[in-house]
Amino acid sequence: MTEKLDPKARVMYSEGYQGERDFKVLLKDPSCGEEIKGKYRVKSKQGNILILSLTYSELKNLLKDECVQYVSPAQRLEFK
Repeated sequence: MTEKLDPKARVMYSEGYQGERDFKVLLKDPSCGEEIKGKYRVKSKQGNILILSLTYSELKNLLKDECVQYVSPAQRLEFK
């Protein structure tokens, strides 16, 4: 199941995490997006890519979905 995860996401998944985190999700095709949008909180959508806010249990469920091809943590820009 973790073969769909980016290396950073794989570490987060194996360690577990509290609260919600943002993830970039690559879908097999854009039509799958509507089904995913009904189940999870979508922050952004562009073609085959969604930005989702997911809890640990939601991430586990998302990885079981056949529409999902790849999942990686979304990067946040921080000012110094």
